[in-house]
Amino acid sequence: MCFMYRCCANIYQIHCMILAREIKELRNKRIALVKVLWQRHGIEEATWEPEDAMRKQYPNLFISKIFGDENP
Repeated sequence: MCFMYRCCANIYQIHCMILAREIKELRNKRIALVKVLWQRHGIEEATWEPEDAMRKQYPNLFISKIFGDENP
């Protein structure tokens, strides 16, 4: 999946893909995480990122029904 964003009048194209979704349970909190494979990185370099932060920063990643009916 790819998406574009504009910064300082330049357009950058970022390629990334969400590989997995997981809920981490802390003492009294649940945190939704997504595993992101970033552009030009191998699968072993995929990182776990907070889902809410990724939705705010990269909303285009969540347009399609990646996780079935879990998208708002």
